[in-house]
Amino acid sequence: MLQRDYLAKVIESFTKRTSETLRDAVVLRSAEGVSETEDALGELMELDPAMFLSLAPDSMVTMMRLGGNGEAVGDFVAYVLNALADASLISGDRDTARLRRDQARAVALAFGVSRDVVPEQYVEVDRDIQRARSEAGIG
Repeated sequence: MLQRDYLAKVIESFTKRTSETLRDAVVLRSAEGVSETEDALGELMELDPAMFLSLAPDSMVTMMRLGGNGEAVGDFVAYVLNALADASLISGDRDTARLRRDQARAVALAFGVSRDVVPEQYVEVDRDIQRARSEAGIG
């Protein structure tokens, strides 16, 4: 029970923080927003953000499984990785965008997450992200 309560607080803090930083990263095209979002992912996974985000998709899934919370956070991580892919694509960094999409796909598959479903904590920011995608001519 205590662990579940702690995890719920961690997830709430992560989703609040990343809702703000993703808006900066994707909508405002802020490099600082990208960096802050990456930092939040690293903190959630209790890993160095640069190391975590440099992992091959399958290795990322392995690290999430080893951390023990992958099942609980998989949908949030997959969503944030997809949004970071959008930020990279909008800024013209196709290689990073491809890696983030591949990572998001691997996380979604590994933890049974539908990439078509936006976690309820991100519904509001997702509208802004979709608008930014449209303005940038992305899918």
